[in-house]
Amino acid sequence: MGELGDIGSLKALSASFDEIYAKASQMIDSALGEVCKNFKEEKYFDLLEAYLLIGAGDGTELADRVQTCFAQNVLDSSYAILNSYVMQEVCPSNTMSPKGKD
Repeated sequence: MGELGDIGSLKALSASFDEIYAKASQMIDSALGEVCKNFKEEKYFDLLEAYLLIGAGDGTELADRVQTCFAQNVLDSSYAILNSYVMQEVCPSNTMSPKGKD
């Protein structure tokens, strides 16, 4: 019966490790998003090291993850700029005169 208890303990330990790994990976991904928005070289290298320490894939997978993050940031920024421009063209500073008063 002792072996069954050991197996249960190993399963619980494995589940705890998986949870910790998932949280760490999520935190690193969030930090990468912040670095993509406001690039700082030293933080970028720290993140790369963190990804390598947790074994987050090979170099190609890591490069794809970083490229996707930067591309998404460019897309988000471009959308915000275009949206702002379109809104200015459609509703220019509420300077339109009321109907019938021209």
